[in-house]
Amino acid sequence: VNITPTPEVDAGPDLNVQQGESVVLQGHVSNDQAVQWQPSTYLDNAQMIQPTFFSDEEIEEKEIIFTVTATNGKCTATDEMTISIFNGFDVFSAFSPNGDGVNDVWSLNWIEQFPNASINVFNRWGDLIFNSVGYKQPWDGTRNGKALPIGTYYYVIDINDSEEATESLSGSLTIVK
Repeated sequence: VNITPTPEVDAGPDLNVQQGESVVLQGHVSNDQAVQWQPSTYLDNAQMIQPTFFSDEEIEEKEIIFTVTATNGKCTATDEMTISIFNGFDVFSAFSPNGDGVNDVWSLNWIEQFPNASINVFNRWGDLIFNSVGYKQPWDGTRNGKALPIGTYYYVIDINDSEEATESLSGSLTIVK
């Protein structure tokens, strides 16, 4: 009697990729089983356990769920992982910290991908009114616990990515109520 063990497959961790960049998927499989990734779009070789994912400039999806299937004769096993694709930051130019539960804080989508980012907000006279390394607690439009008046403020965001040169984003931000 031949007993063929069920293959063990792990698609690897979910990944975040900036649009236009590539990343190697971190899948693992037992005993060199045959594998197939679905969808195969944007992969260099869908039959490798660790293919390279390419997010070209025309990709429209924000998330892609990949399934890897390992096969050994009659037995199969599958696992999934998700790639989230971002195209820079969504830096909103206004928010309304009026306590109504809608846009009460200044949102910076994707900033969590850069835990060393430095976020600074200045008033029109150049005084620093908010600063943070990382952005675990979004800015609520206050300074020293007091609500700031309606007006235009200015931000500077230094990405401080250890793998890349520091990238800065700057612009204006309006508090409305």
